[in-house]
Amino acid sequence: MKETIIKLVKKYPFTILSIIALAVVMVQILEYGDIFETTKETIMVSEIAIALSSVITGSFMFDKILDCYNEKIPEVVKNKPFLINIICCISSFIIYMLLRIIPNPELKAGDNFLYNYIAIMFSLIAYYFIIKKKDMELPQYAAKIFMNSLILFLFECVIAAGISVLYYIYYILFKDVDFVIYARIMFFQFVVVSYIGF
Repeated sequence: MKETIIKLVKKYPFTILSIIALAVVMVQILEYGDIFETTKETIMVSEIAIALSSVITGSFMFDKILDCYNEKIPEVVKNKPFLINIICCISSFIIYMLLRIIPNPELKAGDNFLYNYIAIMFSLIAYYFIIKKKDMELPQYAAKIFMNSLILFLFECVIAAGISVLYYIYYILFKDVDFVIYARIMFFQFVVVSYIGF
């Protein structure tokens, strides 16, 4: 597990940082309570969430495209994964700007979950290039994604149970516990683990 995490962080450093930043932003959205209420703060935080989600899924998509056409990448770029990550993040942010800001520069109520649609679009393109590179059939790859989702769900349950046990021990010892902090911790870990897992 530790080696897999280290490998992921080395391969996708900006994506992992963006996931952690998105988790912090999502906790902030949770703190605001009614996310459908349009205020200056909710608009700003939603805008940041949409941008981070675009960078996460877009950089992953561009990385898979570059993996697929690895032989066409110049050697200077190929030997610098840090540069590839920067290119992927900038490209995905440009796509975000095209999809989000140019057609509708003002975020309105109901646009808060736009980042989900952007993430799905980028993910589908990335899956296409993964299938192409691995030369797999779609049903075979869909079965792998389903198994990955089950394993990820079990992993989430184990982490949630571990955090709950620690929080319960803290409650028994000190009798003074803030369940709002517990909710934030659970939500933070859910966003981080689920995005990295998928």
